Amino acid sequence: MSSQTLPVNPPEVAIPVSPTPAKRASHESKRPTIYKNGDLAFDDFNTMFCYIEKENVIVRLSDGETFTPDTFMRHQYVNWLFKDVDTKGNTKYTQAARKWFGNPRRNQKDRMDYVPGKGRWDIPNVYNRWTDWGSQPVRGDISLWNELLNFLFRGGPAERKYFEQWLAYPLQHPGAKLHVAAILRSLCQGVGKNTVAEVLMRIYGKENSRLIGNRELHGRFNSTWLKDRQFIVGDEAQGGSDKRSAIEQLKSYITNPTVETEQKYRDAVSTDNKANFLFLTNNTDPFYINDKDRRFWAWEIPTGMIRENEEERRKFYADFHKWSASAEGISALHYHLLHLDLTGFHPHAPAPMTSLKRDMIEFNRSDVDRWLQELPQDQPDRFAYTSNEVEILWGKHCAERGRNVTKADSTAIQLALKDLCKQADTGTESKQIKLSTKKIVRLWIVATPE
Repeated sequence: MSSQTLPVNPPEVAIPVSPTPAKRASHESKRPTIYKNGDLAFDDFNTMFCYIEKENVIVRLSDGETFTPDTFMRHQYVNWLFKDVDTKGNTKYTQAARKWFGNPRRNQKDRMDYVPGKGRWDIPNVYNRWTDWGSQPVRGDISLWNELLNFLFRGGPAERKYFEQWLAYPLQHPGAKLHVAAILRSLCQGVGKNTVAEVLMRIYGKENSRLIGNRELHGRFNSTWLKDRQFIVGDEAQGGSDKRSAIEQLKSYITNPTVETEQKYRDAVSTDNKANFLFLTNNTDPFYINDKDRRFWAWEIPTGMIRENEEERRKFYADFHKWSASAEGISALHYHLLHLDLTGFHPHAPAPMTSLKRDMIEFNRSDVDRWLQELPQDQPDRFAYTSNEVEILWGKHCAERGRNVTKADSTAIQLALKDLCKQADTGTESKQIKLSTKKIVRLWIVATPE
């Protein structure tokens, strides 16, 4: 018996007109699986699927789900059949998926890509996975948006301008990769920072944005939240228990043009990185940041409440949520950000310093870090030390203050010396030199840059 034909007699079902792609996702589960003939089956499959040669997968166009050819033909669509009559008048039923896959006229592209701002078929021989914006820009009223930003950034007009430009740049330049992640921190909840994130996610659309927490940020399987995203919001997604190690991974997410994404039961793959990150927190120390950091911009929302009294505050948030839940409101904000003046904003420039970022840098300094920063002033005639000499000086420093030296201090000194070299952009951690005695020692440069 041929694997392509099924000598069965299922009840014949009339084939309706194929739904439009926009309606297919909800209608497909109700679609009959018996076609009157092979031509109808092939034409319908051609509207539903596309074979991608480079990746050797079949894409379901309604939702972007991919299948291997084997899964597609032998499992997922094995019971989608069409009626066939041979020369002797015998009726048989043939697998539509296998017939479509073997036809040279099947819908096929060379490769897949994720290119924001381009349509699905705009790039020759490429299937574009980008699914369009979540809203269409139309000029409208954004007075509530301006009132919220003026409240969140009161006392910081320059910071308000930077943040809004940071939001607007990837919308005006679809697919742009900013080299800075933004952090909004507030000591109290309910001031509106999450509201800002929510309205931006509506502009991008649910397929192009994602809300994540610590589990996603530090988990192994990152494909579901990182691949094919433009805007990622980390709600209390922080550095974790090992902030120094975690920050290195996060830096690669923020700046690298490509990233490794991994899905459960599948090999990791290299993916174009289009994601820009906004982090929301009430934590005093969400990430490990040193004083040479270029990638994080941070703003602390001043304490206080919007508007003067409780009734007015309730009215504002009720009006804002009604506005932001409407297509007209999101379209108006989309239009505003698309036409925002970006003069002075550079997507790859270092993040401007803010008072919150200074506080975070100071908070992350250990006692050893602070002491090493002051060592050039205490030892003005020296700039190079072995690690053993640094440990001896640290021991003297602790003894003068009645503090005991522990084994952990030695590890802390090594980490601090490495961080100091990285901050100085030396490109190396230390230098080996040969003394006149032919002994080789490793020296660390500890000096104030001039």
